[in-house]
Amino acid sequence: MANEKILVVDDDKNICELLRLYLVKEGYNVTMVHDGGAALAEFDKLHPDLVLLDVMMPVMDGISAMVKIRERSNVPVILLTAKGEDTDKILGLNVGADDYITKPFSATYLKTRIITLLRQRKSLQEMYMAQLTDSKNACVSSGLTPSQPQITPYDEKFMQKVMEFMETQMDN
Repeated sequence: MANEKILVVDDDKNICELLRLYLVKEGYNVTMVHDGGAALAEFDKLHPDLVLLDVMMPVMDGISAMVKIRERSNVPVILLTAKGEDTDKILGLNVGADDYITKPFSATYLKTRIITLLRQRKSLQEMYMAQLTDSKNACVSSGLTPSQPQITPYDEKFMQKVMEFMETQMDN
């Protein structure tokens, strides 16, 4: 599972550097930014495989950045924070985080969560691709061809948006 791209977002440059050193040693490509606003710009440019996101940051906090990331993608996101109250954890998970890890944290635990989330994501991608291929092959081998639906202007606009989105998210 090497060469996956991880975006690390934390306003503490020492934590960023420690995470970068550790993750690079594990074989990941790491990009670091130090606030939520920069994280979104980098996210759109990088299309990372996973995001490590601090909650308390300047410009845009991690919860707001998490909401914006979820509007763009379903990429795995782990919130890393000093805020350890249950209400904070519940909020983080409710806005779409895949995990909520409080600082200080175990590097081994973080590594295991990253591996698990990336493995689950790859499994889901393979399963959906297999289903897509199987259904396409079933239609071709049985000689079935789908009927052409009536397309309204609204449907056409919707499909254009879907296709544009799929093209921009192809790497995901």
